[in-house]
Amino acid sequence: MKCIVCGKKHGQHDVSLFGFPTGDTHEFSEWLCRLNLSAKDVMQSSKVCSDHFSQDAFEDPETLQNKLQLVGIPPGTKRKRKLKPSALPNPVRPRPLENELQEVCQAPIHVLQ
Repeated sequence: MKCIVCGKKHGQHDVSLFGFPTGDTHEFSEWLCRLNLSAKDVMQSSKVCSDHFSQDAFEDPETLQNKLQLVGIPPGTKRKRKLKPSALPNPVRPRPLENELQEVCQAPIHVLQ
């Protein structure tokens, strides 16, 4: 698995991967908008890496550990980062459309004198 936005793989560069929200079309649409993707770009298995979220988008490790202990998972058990239910990815700059990129690349270069 790799990040649909930047291509980083799980474990590479110390990133974790997260699936797109399911069941809430508004939240799913918000993720698409922020990541500059369309629904046709995303498959059920598509993931976004932790680099696209701010630190406050993740559950506090101590709070998470306390929750795990309540369900019988021993202290010190290594767990992956967990996104808060309301977490949204950081906005990604739009990619130029292919025809816009061609226009920029084919435009004459004006040298300042």
